[in-house]
Amino acid sequence: MKDFRFEAAHWLPNVPEGHKCRRMHGHSFRGEVAVRGDVDPKTGWLIDFADLKRVIDPIVHELDHYLPQTTSPASRTRHRKWSPSGSGTASPPRCRCSIA
Repeated sequence: MKDFRFEAAHWLPNVPEGHKCRRMHGHSFRGEVAVRGDVDPKTGWLIDFADLKRVIDPIVHELDHYLPQTTSPASRTRHRKWSPSGSGTASPPRCRCSIA
């Protein structure tokens, strides 16, 4: 499991006029990526966290200190394929990412 953090702002346009959450405000978000699969017999690990970081960092950079409500639908629903270089695993790791 690898965790990451970012800051972002939003507003809730459908709450009543005058409600504090109707104004733009920010939150701290924490996300985690869980990976499961077969351990590579050569390395003795499932995944190199440096490889995972290379996949996650561009997504965090896109969200950190931005307004996710104003980003394109494509960036909000971005899917990443995992393709480790030189991996000897029998099957590619499966990733699950959650943001709270």
